[in-house]
Amino acid sequence: MIDYLDQRCRARCERLRDCRAPATAAVQRPELHRPPHGTSWMSTGDREVDSAEGVAGTTSRIWRVAAPATRLTIAAEWHAEVAVLRHHAAARMRRGVARSLRRRHPALHMLEQLRLLPVVALEDASLAARLGDALIAGKLPCAEITFRTDAAEQAIATLARDERLLVGAGTVLTTDQVDRAVDAGARFIVSPGFDAAVVRHCQHRNVAVIPGVATPTEIQMALGEGLDMLKFFPAEANGGLATLAAISPAFPAVRFVPTGGIGPHNVAAYLAHPAVAAVGGSWMVATQLLREKNFSAVARLAAEAVALTRTTVRSSP
Repeated sequence: MIDYLDQRCRARCERLRDCRAPATAAVQRPELHRPPHGTSWMSTGDREVDSAEGVAGTTSRIWRVAAPATRLTIAAEWHAEVAVLRHHAAARMRRGVARSLRRRHPALHMLEQLRLLPVVALEDASLAARLGDALIAGKLPCAEITFRTDAAEQAIATLARDERLLVGAGTVLTTDQVDRAVDAGARFIVSPGFDAAVVRHCQHRNVAVIPGVATPTEIQMALGEGLDMLKFFPAEANGGLATLAAISPAFPAVRFVPTGGIGPHNVAAYLAHPAVAAVGGSWMVATQLLREKNFSAVARLAAEAVALTRTTVRSSP
């Protein structure tokens, strides 16, 4: 960016040397042509950018030699160009943050390998350790503990102490919940919808985030934040595989985690889709099973779900 601004500034100097003219209009209406703040035609913020890029002296000379009409034209061009540069620089930074998060936090890669994400609403935090043991016994060592219950934070803390488990927080709606989940040990955050504030706070906390999307507009918003793994939610209520198959070709770089209305009857079809990274579901950790403390059933259902992932082959895009 520094080299680019310097190059553009030098080009403007050359233009102005070729188009000097008497400043008669400035004498008649000096207020129209006076530089903002009396020193430069750049705003305070732009002067800071200009100074930071090392071209303040050059732009000051531009102002002194320019004809009034040329000043206005060049000023307008410069302001527009700086705005564009700032926009692209911010986008590049967000993409870079997202890519570095993928490198620093293998949670998303691990989720792609596991291909299933149990979505848990645990009402009693004291059952968290037994739940973790059941999932490990079923060869499905991961869980999304949703903030739908008051036990979520303590359950995450308990499960996170077991290094064999990949533990994340779900139904995260606020930045405060992000902090509570991350402080408890969550390695990824899942939201039911897209909230830029939540996404950026997750990036600030260096934790992987999977926001929920249901439309192309939301997908583009997530791409603008540098994200490429998104929760398609609620999957079945939004048309299921038919909708996913219609939307995904427009976003070939995005991998989806469909969640909502998925169970043993249709999980294989979702897993076979090339745009699907993993599938979220609660049938193997149903609330009733947890209330009954039926962890043997949890282990059995988890093992059956894992068996489906091993027999399912992704179709070609």
